[in-house]
Amino acid sequence: SGVVAVLAGTAGAALAWLMLGSLLQLAPPGLPRSANVGMSTTALVFALGATAFSGFVFGALPAWRASRIDLATGLSGGRGSSGSRRALLPQQVLVTFQVALSVVLLTGATLLVGSFAKLTGVDTGFDAESVVVATIAPPEARYQTAAELNTFYEDLLTRVRSLPGVSHATTTYSAPLFGTYFSTTVVPEGTEEDDANQRWIGTVIIRDGYFETNSVPLVKGRDFAPSDRLGEPLVVIVNQTLADDLWPDGSVIGRRMQYTGGLMGSADSFDPEFFPDSWMTVVGVAGDVRRESLSDVPKPEYYRPHSQITWGFQYLMVRADSDPSAVASLIREAVWSIDSSVPVREVRTMDAQVAESVATPRFRMILLAAFAGITCLLSMVGLYALLALAVTRRTREMGIRLALGARRSEVMRGVLARGLRLVFYGTLLGVGAAFLSSRALSSMLFEVESTDPATYAAVVLLIASVAVVACYLPARRAGRVDPVVSLQEE
Repeated sequence: SGVVAVLAGTAGAALAWLMLGSLLQLAPPGLPRSANVGMSTTALVFALGATAFSGFVFGALPAWRASRIDLATGLSGGRGSSGSRRALLPQQVLVTFQVALSVVLLTGATLLVGSFAKLTGVDTGFDAESVVVATIAPPEARYQTAAELNTFYEDLLTRVRSLPGVSHATTTYSAPLFGTYFSTTVVPEGTEEDDANQRWIGTVIIRDGYFETNSVPLVKGRDFAPSDRLGEPLVVIVNQTLADDLWPDGSVIGRRMQYTGGLMGSADSFDPEFFPDSWMTVVGVAGDVRRESLSDVPKPEYYRPHSQITWGFQYLMVRADSDPSAVASLIREAVWSIDSSVPVREVRTMDAQVAESVATPRFRMILLAAFAGITCLLSMVGLYALLALAVTRRTREMGIRLALGARRSEVMRGVLARGLRLVFYGTLLGVGAAFLSSRALSSMLFEVESTDPATYAAVVLLIASVAVVACYLPARRAGRVDPVVSLQEE
């Protein structure tokens, strides 16, 4: 057993080394110390030591039992002796616990798969397909006034919109799922400016074309117009959640709210003077967007035109008519044709950003599903081996039963019942353990309950189906026992 364990451990270590690169490619970008993950000497020694120890531990009991067998009894019994059912009790217990562990892991994996399917199928509020996003950061030393920044971005959008393959283009400080987001405090008109009425509201700075570029519907009112500039009355567009929150009667257009000085979030290092203490008039209502993550429900937020609240750092968002990668190569040229000193930090598709935003739950799902699949396979192999051994030990008994008139189908059913009984006990134990342990996954699940009955039913059905296959081969072998041959061998 020790030799087998070491050989298996060596093969497993080699397989792990081959699969490590693929596993790291699936890891989310923010995984701590992922660059240090590798098949080191320490890991290899630990793996081989663990397998050798397992071989010793699980081989010691059979060796001890073999040393206690009476020689005369062993020679007279032979292979065909009926044997005691209790002789395989340790193996039966082990298989039962393997099945239970498989149920626990499969339940967790199925919950994560269902959660991931819900997460990737959620309505984001925007269309990520064919959208390219570039990070633009004009140098502060070169662009010190609002007029200079406005001129740069207007020229940039004019240039980008004229590129072949571009249907829409815009800029914004807070592109969905890119992590730049801040909130400001406002009070609606008609309420006192105090802590009770003050609300923290998400604030998004955009230029014209934002809603068309991202396919965000404008539910009511109008988009920002060229006349919405510095020196003109301040205007905002609110999302549907904020409109329902502040003005549930539906009369939103023309309502006003006031910025009260609070600034918090990824932009809290900027001077609050960018937000003048003035009244802002609602001119439109836009659809809700999942801005910070796909798992967060849309929060109240309002949009302000870049022409009235000039901001240096912006995301350039471009919707392509066809292949977005072809447009991506032209964006840097368009920026540098206006000013070669402006850095373009990153150009990527919105689809890639959406995929990255769900990289962590995807990695969890794949990892747990892999462990669950391996454990299920090992438990079914163990079940098959146990039944095959039982059939071998009881060949003489089965031959006698068949010689006395028992039907082959009865012999097969007996083997199947023996195997499925172990699976039943293991499944029962596993469902109970899964019910208790799956609650630890609650914080990782999206719109799926950790006690979802459909998940448990699917796991039980899967275990039962695989178990029938594992039990069938030994049962078929038992049904094909030749009574004459089995008795002659004795």
